[in-house]
Amino acid sequence: MMIRGDYEVNEVKLKNLLDIIDLEWATPEEMKALGMEKGYIGPMGIDSKVQIILDSTLESARNYVVGANCANKHIINVNHGKDFTAHRVVDVHSSKVGDGCTRCLGGTLETARGIEVGQIFQLGTKYSESMNLTVIGEDGKPVKVTMGCYGIGVSRTMAAVVEQSYDDYGIIWPMAIAPFEVNIMAANPKDVDQVAEAERIYTELKSLNVDAIIDDRNERIGFKLKDSDLIGIPIKVIVGKGLAEGEVEVKMRKGGTELVSTASIVERVKLIITEKE
Repeated sequence: MMIRGDYEVNEVKLKNLLDIIDLEWATPEEMKALGMEKGYIGPMGIDSKVQIILDSTLESARNYVVGANCANKHIINVNHGKDFTAHRVVDVHSSKVGDGCTRCLGGTLETARGIEVGQIFQLGTKYSESMNLTVIGEDGKPVKVTMGCYGIGVSRTMAAVVEQSYDDYGIIWPMAIAPFEVNIMAANPKDVDQVAEAERIYTELKSLNVDAIIDDRNERIGFKLKDSDLIGIPIKVIVGKGLAEGEVEVKMRKGGTELVSTASIVERVKLIITEKE
């Protein structure tokens, strides 16, 4: 395998090219038996049984510097087609930042972090042949089924969302996949009226199939708010001192606070959810 010194071999490409499952490094003894020297391998003077695969980046290059298959020695001004002939010239390198784009004239490649959330495995007819699995083709004759595996990782998808949607306080779940859409809490868990109103709102929202949760822990309101932000619930409904004036507070996880009358709080929350879905 001949490749430029500033590139790495893409093992997936090489495995696909050779139609093999695993690759392993040759030992120094195995290299010597084939006329090669570890660290100074070159295409000339090696055993004829060795297939030389030339990476496509070298096809038009000239005057290579290659190993001489002898310790501490190199050969300069080596050219493909003159000094040696490769058995195959193919793309087996890993692309890197700055490489030319093959789909856009004059563009260069950039990299970005990503996370694998789905997988596709093309199985071909490997298993359908072993099971003699066929279907009737357009011509009325049986044909082997071409198979594939297609999957989406639920946990990976959630992890990808968190990677893209968070702040210093915790997760910010999009409404569509939030474990709970609304978190209802009484500012003072010892205030009977606040607790009763929080429970009313919770019960009515649940009756409308809203994914609501009520935080009825005997904790300070600040503690509850921080926990809700950490978990990432999109909407918080806080029943506090404003209840005396017939109002409760609606606080969005992604910014925005408003006071809403107790008479319309359920409808208001339902509308917010609909708008954010």
